[in-house]
Amino acid sequence: MVYVAQALSKSTGVAMPTKYLTDRTLGALRNKPPAAGQRVDYMDTIVSGFGVRVNDAGKLTYILNIRYPGEGHPTRRTLGQPGEKTFPDARVFTLADARDEALRWRGLVKVGKDPKAEQDKAKREAAQKRSNTFSAVAEDFIADMKPTERRRVEVAQAIRRELIPAWGTRPIVEITPLDVVAVVKAMKQKGHLHQARNLLGRTRRIFRWAIAQHAYGLERSPCAEIRPSDIIGDRQPRQRILNDAEIRAVWKASGTLGYPYGPLFQMLMLTGQRRSEIAKVSRAEIDKKNTALVIPAERMKANAAHIVPLGDQALSVLAGLPKFEAGDYLFSTTFGRKPVAGFSDAKVALDKAVAAELGEKPKPFTIHDIRRTVRTHLSALPIPQHVAERIIAHTQSELSKTYDLYSFLDEKRHGLALWESRLREIVTPTEPQSSNVVDLKTAAANVA
Repeated sequence: MVYVAQALSKSTGVAMPTKYLTDRTLGALRNKPPAAGQRVDYMDTIVSGFGVRVNDAGKLTYILNIRYPGEGHPTRRTLGQPGEKTFPDARVFTLADARDEALRWRGLVKVGKDPKAEQDKAKREAAQKRSNTFSAVAEDFIADMKPTERRRVEVAQAIRRELIPAWGTRPIVEITPLDVVAVVKAMKQKGHLHQARNLLGRTRRIFRWAIAQHAYGLERSPCAEIRPSDIIGDRQPRQRILNDAEIRAVWKASGTLGYPYGPLFQMLMLTGQRRSEIAKVSRAEIDKKNTALVIPAERMKANAAHIVPLGDQALSVLAGLPKFEAGDYLFSTTFGRKPVAGFSDAKVALDKAVAAELGEKPKPFTIHDIRRTVRTHLSALPIPQHVAERIIAHTQSELSKTYDLYSFLDEKRHGLALWESRLREIVTPTEPQSSNVVDLKTAAANVA
């Protein structure tokens, strides 16, 4: 192909014609291309080194011919083509855009930067931002959580339910303290103060983890200067316990819910254990010889194995559970393959059933309030406080954990038997105590 030279540019020393480029000029150049096999560069009279190349097919290309860093003489580089969609918003590349880009390139060259290198760097950063969205980082965080973490499923569900919908497609480096405050306050405004505090804690944990990975371009957490007391308020101790009428209503309402949540709620009332500790029980954790539930250390908050003696009524509840072949979990919606995890819908159903039992809507209560209610009743029974604390697996002092390794199995069994008897009186006050008693050996044998 023959290159046509018609003038000498003072800026480059290369022979080429000069023109005051306008949209009309570009149209004329496109309609009257050079002869076959030729191409011509028309240099702009406004921006030095900027021009447009025309080939024999009438195709136009914006160019900038200057001395780039590291090169000994002026070199022609392509800026783009008229009408080309080069912007994120799909705008076409206009003559004005090309002049602005040429001026930007000249500015970079003036300070010793190569425009192409800067362009490649910007593309890499943009690609990194796209791959480092909050959603992607949050899923990496979830995948990196220890499989044995006690509340792994619950934490993952909360992140996917509350945080990813709010920030999912945004680069994690662009999440601001204002964004964090907005999400936490939205939870607070729903009246869920405890959940708001947990949400802030989980958000803080994600950003702290992301910084430690040194892989997402994040250097500072937007949660760094946010204190829970400033946006949520001081932590108020929870003091809600169920009265006898509410205990009776919850027990009977649980009986109407059916498997798996109905018997699960009843086991919480019978044992006073944490929700996750009962929800994730497997048949392998049932000690039939000692009629006890043995929860391994990795599932306990205190990271120590916990033995829960099973009384008559607890054994009766467990004996009535379905026996799956696909999996080992006692409370499951997947035929035992996985334990139940979501409690929101079940709690709504429980509240509705409790209201029906009471004949009115009860004062709001959480599932954890059942545990507090059991612990309060244990104090009202002739049970030593240190035994009552061990029944519900409250964390012991470091001294006790180190030197007092006695299991208190018999004492805990006696305490839970007293509580079962008291619960029976509350639930069926007019019926003989023997009406709900199941033979210990028979029930134990049925818990396969």
